[in-house]
Amino acid sequence: MAQAAPAPVRAPGPEVWNRGQAIVWAMYRDEELVALCGQDRRRFAERHAERIRAGLRPAGSEQDLRTLLRAGRITARGHRGGEDAVENIPAADWPEWAGMASGWSEDEITFDAGEVRLELPYIPEASRPKELIQDPDWVVQKMERGSRRVSQVRRFRNCQYRRRRWLSFEEIADWCSRDPGTVRRDETLRVQAYADLRNAMLAGDFGRGARSQVLYFHLDADALEGRLRLAPEELRTWLDFYGADSPLITTEVLSRCWLPRDLCRSWFERRGLTWPTVFDPPDVSPVAPQAGIAETVPVLSPGPKGGEIKAAAVAWEIAEQILADDRRKPQRRHGRLTALARAVQPLLKARGHNREIDTITKDLRRSFREWEEKNPGK
Repeated sequence: MAQAAPAPVRAPGPEVWNRGQAIVWAMYRDEELVALCGQDRRRFAERHAERIRAGLRPAGSEQDLRTLLRAGRITARGHRGGEDAVENIPAADWPEWAGMASGWSEDEITFDAGEVRLELPYIPEASRPKELIQDPDWVVQKMERGSRRVSQVRRFRNCQYRRRRWLSFEEIADWCSRDPGTVRRDETLRVQAYADLRNAMLAGDFGRGARSQVLYFHLDADALEGRLRLAPEELRTWLDFYGADSPLITTEVLSRCWLPRDLCRSWFERRGLTWPTVFDPPDVSPVAPQAGIAETVPVLSPGPKGGEIKAAAVAWEIAEQILADDRRKPQRRHGRLTALARAVQPLLKARGHNREIDTITKDLRRSFREWEEKNPGK
């Protein structure tokens, strides 16, 4: 089988890779696989399997990329928390061995492809380690299991955004980190929320009797040997090994946990927090806000069922309410539309429409441009 042509060394330029593409390049230095990873993940998996069976040998590892990120020789860019601005991710934010940079949205992290190629240059096949990947069928099967696991977790998450029987620690912490009256997030509050959830779990507050009610969805289906419940003893073991302040505890454990809505509501009540109506299913009427609570974007009542109003129309209805309030609308700068979509998303979920940020952004784009043309000074 003909080998892929050597990749030319290029100066940093406008070409952008996502995190998956950067990892594939670090491992294989193969332009074909990198392109497929960014275009068609299913075709990438098939072609990846074919190349492994044909004798493809790795040229490096994901850890090579992580080492360069931590050294500041490669810089990734992304959104921190609820901010709409794109920023450079500080080298110190990357964990040493595994996991994501804490507080950054994984789906929106990008790399300068030219910079990655310069720091991780192409390695000819003849110069790579001679050992082939052992048991390529096992590697392919593990990758396929991983893909199924990701799909299962995505389906569960989308289902719970509608039914609200389970709430993720990630969403709870994000709500607790809100800066009232804005779309901004306070990272100090986010860290504190995760710490409070962790401590409540260790204290047994999230159990019924001796049985933990916390679900833990690790993306590696083999990691917990099929178990879904995360017991306090297992969390304590990880804390003892990694340390309570390790970002891995947040990115790889707590952010993947889910809690029954009734237990979450009890936790809110014990802490004296107002229960967010966006955590209720769409068929639950919102509770009138308490006096003295900081004013927030109002949660609209559930719309007509049966698809009478399309999600795009509901999204713009919510967006218009946000834009009409000078205290709530995003500032006029780069990324404003994305910030608006972020503000719309939880309210749209409360109306029974679960949409990703990218989809909401597309739904709003045309109406938002028309609104800006009519309101040039706003």
